[in-house]
Amino acid sequence: MDFVNIGEDITITRSDGRVQSAKVDEIREDCVTVTWTEDFKVMGKEIVWANVLELNPHLIERAQQGGDSQIQIYERPKCNQDL
Repeated sequence: MDFVNIGEDITITRSDGRVQSAKVDEIREDCVTVTWTEDFKVMGKEIVWANVLELNPHLIERAQQGGDSQIQIYERPKCNQDL
């Protein structure tokens, strides 16, 4: 998935429903790991691609412009949902 980069800020939904920005820490075929700081603690979460793309539609546009016409969205995530 070369339409998102390590260190890039993306929008995520927290477990409690809050929407916020987080930094991409790891990119895998089935999910993205992100981190953010809250109350001086580093927090993290694994997010399946379907959720990443839903909140960051500009990534789909970037992929289409870059010629990546096969974006695969996994229905059954292999990732843990929360770290």
